[in-house]
Amino acid sequence: MRLRDLTPWDPPDLTDWYRPFGPAPSVAVVIPARNAAKVLPDQLEALAAQDYDGPWEVVVVDDASVDETRAVAESYRGRLPRLRVLSDPTPLGPHGARNVGAAATDAEILCFCDADDRVVPGWVSSYVEALRDAPAAVGPMRPSDAPDRDTQPWKGTGLSHASSGNFAMRADVWRGLGGFRTDYPSHLAELDLSWRLQGAGLGYAIAPGAEIWYRIRDDLGAMWRQRVRWGMQQALARRLYGPRYMPHAGVVSTLRSYGWLVLHLPGLATREGRRRWIKTAGLRLGRALGSVRFRVGYL
Repeated sequence: MRLRDLTPWDPPDLTDWYRPFGPAPSVAVVIPARNAAKVLPDQLEALAAQDYDGPWEVVVVDDASVDETRAVAESYRGRLPRLRVLSDPTPLGPHGARNVGAAATDAEILCFCDADDRVVPGWVSSYVEALRDAPAAVGPMRPSDAPDRDTQPWKGTGLSHASSGNFAMRADVWRGLGGFRTDYPSHLAELDLSWRLQGAGLGYAIAPGAEIWYRIRDDLGAMWRQRVRWGMQQALARRLYGPRYMPHAGVVSTLRSYGWLVLHLPGLATREGRRRWIKTAGLRLGRALGSVRFRVGYL
């Protein structure tokens, strides 16, 4: 990945995005899945319990898995209203897999979730209702390490972004945006799609009933690496898009964050304390590394 090759796309003209749906628009739920055989059943069971009465399908994109992901997905034929299982021997990455799944359906609405999470029974219906008068929608996410707390579905201090693991979009709008960029690293591609939507003068509606339970990584080393990657990609986003999209939180807020890390060093004695510390420290380290690599101040 060379910095000079990463040029933001201009927002498309989506002024003619609105077309009224019929009483029961068609829906496709797109799930990227790589080596997800152990966790995919929870998500497919949750989708089998949906209460939507209109036409809808589930599109599982097996992203070059080396486990039984495809066989697990195929075992749900007959339990889901319509199931497609697509496979690609070449790893696409989660966003490439989402693009493939979205391109394989002619549904009017595209809903996106991850293989290792779990949607609530009214998830599809809630998105259908939200998209009757909106181009895109997001729902709350309930983390497995804090099941009594919902994270905000609409994030950010500048132009906000939705999580790629819980959002829905009208298919026409999706096609107009061009889907996810696959030349961008994963977190940056997630930011970019939301920013292109807003750059076109549109935004996300909130779908309170489209809640999803998302799985926090049990492997603290994997969580650390993920947070460092996210931090570096946020610094890259600041370099590519500027402060309107990635404003700095300010000196006081930054110092408070680093102060929190120092004050909570004793908490490293417990697993839960290490998890909380890693979430903040990994992101801060990633931003610092990204600031140096991409020559931008985003600590």
